Amino acid sequence: MFDGSTMRGIREAVAAYAASFDPGLVSVGDAEKVVEDAIAAENMLATIKALAARRVADTEGWRREGDLSAAHQLARKAGTSVGKAKEALETAAKLAELPEVDGAARRGELSLSQAGPIAEAATKNPSAEARLVEKAKRSSLGELLDECARTRAAAEPDGEARHRAIHASRFLRRRRAADGAGELYYRSTLEEMAQIFAVVQGFAQGFFQRARAEGRREPEEAYLADGLLAAVKAGAGAAKAKAGAPRRTTTGPAAEAGGPGAPAASSVASHPKASDRQAPGPQAPGRQAPERQAADPQAPCPQAPESPPPSPQAATATTAGPQAPEPQAGDPAAPD
Repeated sequence: MFDGSTMRGIREAVAAYAASFDPGLVSVGDAEKVVEDAIAAENMLATIKALAARRVADTEGWRREGDLSAAHQLARKAGTSVGKAKEALETAAKLAELPEVDGAARRGELSLSQAGPIAEAATKNPSAEARLVEKAKRSSLGELLDECARTRAAAEPDGEARHRAIHASRFLRRRRAADGAGELYYRSTLEEMAQIFAVVQGFAQGFFQRARAEGRREPEEAYLADGLLAAVKAGAGAAKAKAGAPRRTTTGPAAEAGGPGAPAASSVASHPKASDRQAPGPQAPGRQAPERQAADPQAPCPQAPESPPPSPQAATATTAGPQAPEPQAGDPAAPD
């Protein structure tokens, strides 16, 4: 039977060591050993923490402390993000069924950043568990993430099933950076990502052209950030106009492109079969169907950039303008 006294003793011993540790009195060789031992101990303790937090989550004790979820409770106490806390809890839940990963994590051979992707891939393909654990010992984290992604894809040879699985795992998260900035983290299918970038890039082109006319130069990512905010504002304005206008059936290019005046597409239309999926068609961002504007003259209209944004095809052909980056496997912006 385990109790908290053993861990308390470990904590006190580490506290005493940390208080007396002076790196200036340690030789380079000994310092290297300290680093290795500290990494292993950190990985072991992180695994214990995740497993214990999973136990707390199962009892829903976090509700008594007023937290929104077990991940929120762990993030608050550990001083980490909710996303990281959620990943730790999910990894801990999988370890019981993955003895190779569980053993390596408990021995300090895997960090949670390694154990999480391995556990996710090995859950879909148990025969790859030992191979991925060995891969983690001799590869960088990026290389490991790529191999885990390939393993997951191979476990779902059906393209449609894989597409549905990716869509089911979609999310949009926000977090506050250490310097006070805000960050967004989005995951979805490549098709849905392309739809977003087609609109954002059109708005960004207008900001780029305006800056060039004024003799200003900023990074491509800055114009894309401006384009995203402008697209969101335009969509909000269109939604307000739609709410105040009589219900009509809109036809024509705006409806076909999924523009502000278009009716909402069904879930089936939003996720076509792999054989039918194509890159999204162009849309003039920030524009509204004429009948929507006439229906409510007082409704706010979205503001388009000074220079009308080109179509995605035109934006691709413009070498001076910002281009949407290709999604890369293992790219944290294309989340795990």
